[in-house]
Amino acid sequence: MSQPYFNPDLIESKHFYTRTKACTVLDIDPDVFDKIILTNIQSYSKKQSSADIYTGIFTGAEIKAAINKYYLSYMTNQLKDDLSTNELTDLAFRAKYSVTPAKAQSALSEPDKLQEIFQNIPVENYYPVPKGERKNR
Repeated sequence: MSQPYFNPDLIESKHFYTRTKACTVLDIDPDVFDKIILTNIQSYSKKQSSADIYTGIFTGAEIKAAINKYYLSYMTNQLKDDLSTNELTDLAFRAKYSVTPAKAQSALSEPDKLQEIFQNIPVENYYPVPKGERKNR
């Protein structure tokens, strides 16, 4: 049974992956790869044709960096929403992020502190895959 999240630790930094192999290893659909990984790989050139997407070779390090870039943005937006809505009590906020709302607010302007907060979040909160986008087994 597929998990509701995927774990980038399944990708080895020094290995090479095609789009298909990365999707198989991470157990995600190609559209998820395109949305989360391909759009965030810095070495990917807009000049490449759509056929190159399917034949391109990516390093594990590129894939991991792209995942981290995507989720840093994703979690920053989620953190901003949680801070602005006041729907979470201080206790619930601490349970979710392992920091106080005041510390989280101050970390928004410092990427290193923000990354530190996100490293303490359980993997199932940090790497969610939107419902309906998991591979069917």
